[in-house]
Amino acid sequence: MLGFDLNWVEILTVAYAAAGVVGVAGYIPQILALWRDNSRSLNVPLLTWSIWTAQTAVYFAYAMVVNGDRAFILIMMATLVAVSICLALLVYNRYFRQIVYNRRADDRRGDRNGGRTEK
Repeated sequence: MLGFDLNWVEILTVAYAAAGVVGVAGYIPQILALWRDNSRSLNVPLLTWSIWTAQTAVYFAYAMVVNGDRAFILIMMATLVAVSICLALLVYNRYFRQIVYNRRADDRRGDRNGGRTEK
């Protein structure tokens, strides 16, 4: 009808791979935003990113153990890396960034006691 044979399996395979690449690339703006955020990132829900990371870990395990499709394994692995980076940056911002910032400021001032006076 169209002059060429449409193989829907091949089309879906290419679309599936492309969607996986685009989906993983979609995490880049969030990673950059969390990397550049100088606050505690309180407006980013820690519970949500924890759930997404756990969910993706299950998907990756399923891909490895049950599915076995190399493209699915690769996409889930890349997605797991991306969501794990987001979660790690969020935890860092929330719980460690201020500590590191304060220590660096103390070091620049030559203050080894963190602003506390010795008795």
